[in-house]
Amino acid sequence: MTKRKTEERMHELARKWQEGTITDEEKLQFEQWYQSFDDTLLEETSSETTEELRDRLYHAIVEKEKINSKHQIKPFNYKYFLPLAATVLLFLSFGLYFYIQNKPSENTAIAKKTSPDIAPGTDKAILTLADGSRIVLDQAKQGVLANQGNISIRKNKDGQIVYEVKGTNKGRKQQEIAYNTITTPRGGQYQIDLPDGTKVWLNASSSIKFPAVFSSNERRVELKGEAYFEVAKMFAAKRPGVKKGQRIPFIVKTASQDVEVLGTHFNVNAYDDEDAARTTLLEGSVRVTQHSTCISRLLRPGQQAQVDNNINVLEVDPQQVIAWKNGYFVFNNENVQSIMRKISRWYDVDVEYKGDIQRKRFGGTISKFENVSAVLNIMELTGVIHFEIEGRRIIVMP
Repeated sequence: MTKRKTEERMHELARKWQEGTITDEEKLQFEQWYQSFDDTLLEETSSETTEELRDRLYHAIVEKEKINSKHQIKPFNYKYFLPLAATVLLFLSFGLYFYIQNKPSENTAIAKKTSPDIAPGTDKAILTLADGSRIVLDQAKQGVLANQGNISIRKNKDGQIVYEVKGTNKGRKQQEIAYNTITTPRGGQYQIDLPDGTKVWLNASSSIKFPAVFSSNERRVELKGEAYFEVAKMFAAKRPGVKKGQRIPFIVKTASQDVEVLGTHFNVNAYDDEDAARTTLLEGSVRVTQHSTCISRLLRPGQQAQVDNNINVLEVDPQQVIAWKNGYFVFNNENVQSIMRKISRWYDVDVEYKGDIQRKRFGGTISKFENVSAVLNIMELTGVIHFEIEGRRIIVMP
């Protein structure tokens, strides 16, 4: 098979894998190609563009391995990431094709800018204490920020906010009604350790409200926006009507649902401007209950509950869902409006649409820590969409 035929065949297999129509024999062919990936993939491109393709494919997969290993989410298995490789290859190869056929002049920016580029978001949030006082967390120094009864709130050396219980729980009834709220703006994210040891990663334009001391019956928090949770196991003390060692449930309340867990890892996306609230389970089990109907569904790892007027349970790739936490945008046949909502929140920009872009869909992976033009440029390489950047406004056009 010639180099050109190999290229065309790999593009075809990448598309079929993304669409879910690939056969076992074709998967094996793609796996064999992936393991022997080299500079001969593209016949008529320059060494620079071929190297770009390989570097981006390598970065998207191998760097993801390192991140997952660091957070101990899932051990790396190259076969597990081959669908991602197919998506990235398909996305980049289309971009390179249009780039080669319609290469812009050296003086032409792909995403047209009439003002300076826009930097990505950073770790920033505001802590609102029960008495109404506010602490800008990204500006606060390391150390103790506040004390509430026997709770110490401090900022550690990594910049994370940690709630620590010290001493006894005297005055628990008064402390239970002392609610704190951590809010991230557009262009911000933050990590928090709650009083029970639960770790929370808060995405941009989100907030979480929680008591300074959890009750002995349940641990309830309220979420707006998106967060990834690693819930600590918490056991009840022996008392009338309660068995010693019984787990205390952790409940995430959003506008449309309650998500109840005992100790597990999961992601909740409940932005007001999304068409549904989405809860995705990575490990353990969760029960999702819709408020208006009281319908409940129990999820197993790899499943996502989509809550609107009903609850729909889908099989998904959870690693793609939590890519935001690991520093990536991952788009899998995603419509442009959904993509631009994510970009709007992370880069703190407004979005304006001109023309018909309703049916435009994209797939691919890129770091969240690139300037916004880098993200837009890769989408624009497909030749089916264009952008203009004016101040903190992005104009989307066909």
